[in-house]
Amino acid sequence: MADTSPGEKKRQDNDNWARPITSLLVSRVPTGSLNLNVDGRQVVGPLQGFGKLWHKTFRLSLPDTILTPTEVMQIWKTNFPRFQPAQNRFFPITTLDPGEIMLINASMIGMPVSTGMMVLYADEESFTLMTPQGHPESGWVTFSTSLEDDEVICQVQTMTRANDPLYEYSFRLFGSRAQDRIWTHVLEALAAHLCAAKQTQADSSPDQEARRASGADQKGAQVEVVKLCLDPRVQWSEAKNIWQNAAVRTLFYTLSAPIRWLKRKRTKNISDHGGFPMTTSNEAETTIQGSWQLDPPHTLVEFSAKHMMITTVKGHFASVRGTLVYDEGDPSRSTVEAEIDAASLYTGTAMRDNDLRSSHFLEVEKYPTITFKSTRVELSGSDRGQVIGDLTIHGVTREVALETELTGRGKNPWGKEVISFEARTSINRKDFGLHWNMALETGGVCWPRVPKWERRWRFISFSRSLGLVCRSSYALRRAWP
Repeated sequence: MADTSPGEKKRQDNDNWARPITSLLVSRVPTGSLNLNVDGRQVVGPLQGFGKLWHKTFRLSLPDTILTPTEVMQIWKTNFPRFQPAQNRFFPITTLDPGEIMLINASMIGMPVSTGMMVLYADEESFTLMTPQGHPESGWVTFSTSLEDDEVICQVQTMTRANDPLYEYSFRLFGSRAQDRIWTHVLEALAAHLCAAKQTQADSSPDQEARRASGADQKGAQVEVVKLCLDPRVQWSEAKNIWQNAAVRTLFYTLSAPIRWLKRKRTKNISDHGGFPMTTSNEAETTIQGSWQLDPPHTLVEFSAKHMMITTVKGHFASVRGTLVYDEGDPSRSTVEAEIDAASLYTGTAMRDNDLRSSHFLEVEKYPTITFKSTRVELSGSDRGQVIGDLTIHGVTREVALETELTGRGKNPWGKEVISFEARTSINRKDFGLHWNMALETGGVCWPRVPKWERRWRFISFSRSLGLVCRSSYALRRAWP
């Protein structure tokens, strides 16, 4: 068997970690979940928390299982939402892969809490979740399996602080014990699931001895809990976190449901020809803003530029995330944010791709993302306008104006609402610190200074029951050297 080179090992390890991000972007909202207190939030660790710093370990031994730690972990990941207590509903987007966001709709002593967690790290025998701003705790939770003395050990380890003073007070009264019961329940549910699978297998076997052996199951397994307070002090500098408290914001969101219903009743529908709705100033003030999430599997980010003053080189970015907050009553109040992984660039030629990723151009190791964040929208007609915002490439931010057109709106063959835009602009790459070039013998230069940008945006809406959160598809094309 060939040895793995150090470089290959480093690459494999890097694949287990989530890419650096500035803020969370939920790509899809699973049915039945509420995307609240997650989009736009930053992930935070124990250093950004308020309360005492606790390290807790919940440990369960599975002495009778014939499964390997990797097989147990696969079962754990697949059934992770099912192993939660009834009051906690976890909604993974797809699988527990690095960078994925898991939405959480839970209850604290009867009070609803909508939040989420990001998968910070994942491999075959472990995964780690990291909390966003406003979450009850600030820190990490690691789930792992291992083999010790021929026994599979399942473990949950937390390194967290209460996120703000309100959470800290509740944890001291009752919340800490309730949180301990959650992870204890998860381990017991995992053991019960493995026991049930083993019992089913034994019942189908004619071997009576195997059936009797199945009685030595995991139902009686006890979860060992070890708690250690690493820092008994509170961090008063982080008391400001209370303004992002997910429990308080969820409570106000729930109580304001009648107001949102009235606003929806007063919102004017878009006209039949697909143009922007025209409203009075009073109507615009009462309209709701729907959140549309970019759907990566249906997203294309393309670029093109003249090369050697002769040919046009085209390529695309494979990884992109984004959010459109679309105010149907007053589109000028809409906003767009997008984030592209610069390293996902692909032109079909490895040598050229590596050059574009290198210090000659994007320097993806130093500047891993390309971002766009709109600052305002200026309408010039019922279906045209400029989307003006900050474009950041190579760590440099410049304002750009996208000439944008609403090209259509309707329903696809599956009955889902579709809305599409086209936008165009041009930039000077030197404005973003991309100065490298090479003179040609025939005259001219290798890369032009002013490339054209062309974007085509498509959003597909999967309306939620509350009418506020939508799942979307977003397609974008652009030209850029």
